[in-house]
Amino acid sequence: MKPLRLLTALLLLSLFSGREVLAYWVWSPESGKFVNLEKAGYGAAEEEYDRALEFFRERDLDEARKRLEDLLEKYPSARIAAEAQYRLGTVYEEQGDYMKAYRAYRKLIDSYPATERFGEVIEREFKIGNLFLAGKKGKFAGLEILPSLPRAAEVYEHIVKFAPFSDFGDKAQFHLGIAYKKWGRFDQALEAFQAVIDQYPKSELVAQARFQLAETSFVKSSAQFRDQRALDQASAEVDRFLESFPDTGASEKAAKLRQVIDEKNAEKNYRIGLYYEKENFIQSALIYYADVVSRYKHTVWAEKSAQKMETLKAPADYILKQQEDVGGQIALLKKQIQEAAKDEIEKGHL
Repeated sequence: MKPLRLLTALLLLSLFSGREVLAYWVWSPESGKFVNLEKAGYGAAEEEYDRALEFFRERDLDEARKRLEDLLEKYPSARIAAEAQYRLGTVYEEQGDYMKAYRAYRKLIDSYPATERFGEVIEREFKIGNLFLAGKKGKFAGLEILPSLPRAAEVYEHIVKFAPFSDFGDKAQFHLGIAYKKWGRFDQALEAFQAVIDQYPKSELVAQARFQLAETSFVKSSAQFRDQRALDQASAEVDRFLESFPDTGASEKAAKLRQVIDEKNAEKNYRIGLYYEKENFIQSALIYYADVVSRYKHTVWAEKSAQKMETLKAPADYILKQQEDVGGQIALLKKQIQEAAKDEIEKGHL
């Protein structure tokens, strides 16, 4: 019998019998049909849950966990199943197995999205993510040996995907960036921080996300063999941050980051100048030293560049004068040769 026909029959039966027939029937996703709670043993699920709760209150967590796991395996469609799934997560939390707790909560959201515990579960997931972000390792075979940052990223990603507009959506998105940054996955961190700005423009975390874009770009430039593109991106992001949030708590930190970036750029140009000086391209060296003095006057490299310019300026001017003198002599000789040739032509000797 098709579900619609079965439901119609149940409605008619309830009308004529005056009994609460529908109270004993629920739709089972596993079997793809309506099932009778009493016949399917779902009353036993309630009893099993009550026994599990008793063990939980008595702090016999292992027994409470076993009974909840058995209940969920036998009666996944029972009315009490969602609450049992939630309680299983809390048992794992009490036992300090936070990865299993998170997975229990994740299954609750995935399998029972209409649960009244939705908001509470998302909050619990967020707190678990924060534990992993702070360095709490995941358990394997009872030992805390699994790396924490991949666990943190997994938790935050689940929140962002299934509860993006909850009270913890923007926080999870921001902390996802922090997790990737600590993990050394800088490109993914940059994407996560940019998502805070794009998806949560009114969030209080926008200013911090903007600063993290700058700092992450800078860390990336240092970690990846002084990636100049990342350093340039860091410089641009710092400028955007200071322009948009000049009076925030992070503005002083951003100004310090601006100084560090300028020091690195100044050092780069100074060393290019040194290279040209070594190769005896004095004018090219002076151009780079002058650039350091002009653009990065507040750095230690500006003073060094100024000293180099003082040392090289006179010799450079002398070389230029010598080059000009040589050029003048060459021009004079060409003119004399041309005039001599003209005289010879006129005399008929050529």
